Amino acid sequence: MLALRNSAPAIAVLILVMAACIGFGVHQAVNLAVSSAIQRDGEVRIKKLAAYINDRVPELEEIVKTGTPTPAQLQKLEVMRELGHVFLVKLFAPDGRLVLITGESSTPNGGDYIGRISAPAREAFQTGSNQLAVKNGKSEASRPDNYIQSYQRALGSNGQPVGIFELFVDQTNMVAFLQAIFGWAAAGLALLGALAYLVPAFAFMRRNADATRAENTISYLTEFDPLTSLMSRHSFTQRLDQALSRPYAYLS
Repeated sequence: MLALRNSAPAIAVLILVMAACIGFGVHQAVNLAVSSAIQRDGEVRIKKLAAYINDRVPELEEIVKTGTPTPAQLQKLEVMRELGHVFLVKLFAPDGRLVLITGESSTPNGGDYIGRISAPAREAFQTGSNQLAVKNGKSEASRPDNYIQSYQRALGSNGQPVGIFELFVDQTNMVAFLQAIFGWAAAGLALLGALAYLVPAFAFMRRNADATRAENTISYLTEFDPLTSLMSRHSFTQRLDQALSRPYAYLS
């Protein structure tokens, strides 16, 4: 019984440690789930934006050559930017030379200028790889808190690649939405996990308290009469024997 009482503090510490581990694990799982969902949503959104540009913006090869879109082309690009939450569009020639920037001023974010050669853009055009990255823009001037960046091939009138687009899409609202959803789910999961440990712990402490109370009751009944609250015959005899065994102890 004493072992049970002594183990109660250790069990309380174990519960706290397990609760902390559950909280950390849930936090990591939420971040991973949000990142994965943003990645998938970004892939779908970027594909739709690329399809819109290639289907709706006429004669992209002329923009690559001149670097100057016509009013009709510019209108299509602006519609795409507004509807697709695109805050920056760059168009590169096949050799990676920047020929067009539309959207935010990119000078504070790296000093882009027309004619600059971009190795990633050139590689994306050559390989056809639609590179997509989820970025945190909190430390970048004039950038959303969360956005995706991707390279997509620009197709000419004959359907052949004539350049490469670099698209920047604002995902801040989507991240906040997903964090709220997964946050509530994580809170419920953490609560269930806590209950899974707290309920058995409470039952153990209740059993420990009942055992202690029973032990005290038994100890009392062995020494006192339950009706009169006087010492029992056995207890009285035992204490009398102890006193008589040292008759002169009171003189010391």
